[in-house]
Amino acid sequence: MTITAIRPTRISGADPLPRGTCLGKQDPDCAANIHGTYSAYVTFGCRCPHAREAKRIYQKRRREHRSAPRAVEATGTRRRLRALCAIGWRAEDLGEQLGLWRQNAHKLLQETDHQVTVVTATRVKALYARLSGTPGTSPITRRRAIANGWAPPLAWEGLDIDDPAAQPHLGDPDADVVDEVAARRVLDGEDIPLTDAERDLAFRIGLARGMTVTAIGHALHLSGTTARTRAAQLTQAA
Repeated sequence: MTITAIRPTRISGADPLPRGTCLGKQDPDCAANIHGTYSAYVTFGCRCPHAREAKRIYQKRRREHRSAPRAVEATGTRRRLRALCAIGWRAEDLGEQLGLWRQNAHKLLQETDHQVTVVTATRVKALYARLSGTPGTSPITRRRAIANGWAPPLAWEGLDIDDPAAQPHLGDPDADVVDEVAARRVLDGEDIPLTDAERDLAFRIGLARGMTVTAIGHALHLSGTTARTRAAQLTQAA
């Protein structure tokens, strides 16, 4: 899978973005090379609406003798990244999209830092908004995240994920986690380890697809006898 690094679509112009950051052209007639930030307005002559807004906020804060915060509490950032891992997004893929080294992406998942930069927090929010409704491609990452007690996006619905006191809705912690995506991918030919519950689900899905018991057994690495026996058991249970 090809992962393309992205930049956030909306960041306050007064945030301490690294010099040279481009937030994308909004005015088709703007001839600047970098767009959207105060630096782009002053240094590169960008006159896009978000660069003008960045300049306005910067000057307003200077008049009021205020400066933009450079760091924020890390709880929300960590929870968002963990939630994405809980639906199958690998830390290294998330890091690549955030423009971070692999080790730095993994570090954000741990509770070693109490604060993150405003830039990182904002980028993670944008990434979370984009990916939280789309399952990732790694069943192993998903299982590890669930085993670690990391809550998926659905568990945070209706809650303030940035509030350290907020508790996600995790449901029954003893319930088996069944990854339907993994079950379907195995039937499509991928070699992915499945739990017993997921193997049974894959069997049912295969039968519903019209696959032969032999073909399903081959995909699940079962002998012909075992596959026929399991198919009979599942059919009787239904």
